[in-house]
Formats: sequence, C-alpha cells, structure tokens
Amino acid sequence: MVPLEKLTGTAITTMYRKLETGGRHDGKPGQGLSARSIRYCHVTLKSSLREAVAQGLLAKNPADKARPPAAREARPPEIRPWSAPQLGSFLALSRRPAAPSRRLAGSGLHGSTPR
Repeated sequence: MVPLEKLTGTAITTMYRKLETGGRHDGKPGQGLSARSIRYCHVTLKSSLREAVAQGLLAKNPADKARPPAAREARPPEIRPWSAPQLGSFLALSRRPAAPSRRLAGSGLHGSTPR
C-alpha cells in the first residue's frame, strides 16, 4: 500500500501494467483486465484523486501523470447483428421457438453466429 502523499503517476502506471497481465480475480489466473476495464479504473481513480486535491489532501493529482491504455485500445467490441439467414437458422434450430428464443433474437443479445 502506498500512502496518498507518496502516490506518483509512475506508480499508477505500474499498477495499470500489472492489471493488464494479471488483474483478474474471477478464477482465471494469469489473465489481465481489458484495456477498457483499466480505463474505467483510471477514470474512477483520477476522479477520486481530484477530490483529494479539492479537499487539500494532495497538492496535485498524480493520476494526471499516469499512462492508462489508449482510448483507441479501449473501444467497445463491434456489434455484429445476425443476418436474416442466420436469424432464421437460430429460430429453426431452437427446440422451442416460443417466447424466450424470439425475445433473444429480437433483443440483439445473442452475440455470436449460430452453429
């Protein structure tokens, strides 16, 4: 743990690099967080440290000097909706083409091509 007054942009950047290589705590050891997740962490930390500056706990915000992943790396994944034939295959292969399958197909939450 680093005392607030000793926190530096370099230390924050080092933490981001560690999160990229092993920041997951969901049972997948050795896998890092996505650039997008690390950017979220950066925004939250920077906002918190901005408040510490406003409260007089810090002279300046060390997160201003940190280097999170670039915004272009943190873009959300491209959403690719199913084509009409793919949707038809999904509905044809559904065992029960009733409400749940139709609701999923209409929601856009499917996320991948049917097999």
